[in-house]
Amino acid sequence: MKLVVSVYELKQLNKWISYIDGAILHIRGFSLIAGDMDIDQAIDVCLKNHISPILAIDKMLYPQDCEQIKECMKRYAGKKVFFYTTDVATICMAEETGNLNKLIFDPQTMIANELDYKEYAEYGMHSLAMSLEIPVQDVIASTKEIDMALFYQVFGYRLMFYSRRKLLSLYSIEKGLESPNGKSFLKEETREAYYPVIENENGTMIYRGYIVSLLEWLDKINRLEYAYMESLYIEDSVFFECLKLYSEYMHKGLSKETAISRIMALNLPIEDGFGKEDSIYQKELF
Repeated sequence: MKLVVSVYELKQLNKWISYIDGAILHIRGFSLIAGDMDIDQAIDVCLKNHISPILAIDKMLYPQDCEQIKECMKRYAGKKVFFYTTDVATICMAEETGNLNKLIFDPQTMIANELDYKEYAEYGMHSLAMSLEIPVQDVIASTKEIDMALFYQVFGYRLMFYSRRKLLSLYSIEKGLESPNGKSFLKEETREAYYPVIENENGTMIYRGYIVSLLEWLDKINRLEYAYMESLYIEDSVFFECLKLYSEYMHKGLSKETAISRIMALNLPIEDGFGKEDSIYQKELF
């Protein structure tokens, strides 16, 4: 099992490098949320430290984006660089450029059961992700009989909604308000949680109002090749402490009970997401 994290700045990579097995590198022009770093420099840092560099190509694609993405895949075809993608068109691009065996494919909510997982696994990519809106027990049941490496988010805020439209700016214009800058949150009238929201050139992204942490489940999820931690909206120093705990648990023998106790002591808004219930059918609502 490899511990991978989202990296948006080179200083994050340099700080976390001793605790991770892979870095999801977010780059302008390809990534939903891009950082400011030299991508070739970041790849070199990863490879020199025997860390897997994973380029994030996870924004919503238009036909005019395809040639640029294929050129990117061709450029790194000869290196040990992986590609994390979310658009089904990237499967064809990866196959065409000889990178299918380096593709980590995450179609968000599209893979929700064993039949879906098996169908996509037959394409022959390197790794697959399952929907984050089904119970972890369903993930376990769907993947245990299929020979495919699993990519799965085990920590951080999870993406809930994505639109190409700049919804915050449109709302601000409609209400005569200044457009928000920097970190922003949404709050619904009938809910207590504050939902992290980001608007950029790719549109609007809304995240769930809590941090998911799946330390309890790590040793139960079959074929979990990539345990992914998301750093967005978590203070760097706090995320670093969480990263060290996950690393110690996964690679240095820290007990599950101790790891869970220490991460809960940080007083983060942690929940298990849909770990024990389905996001669609919640019987208490009927």
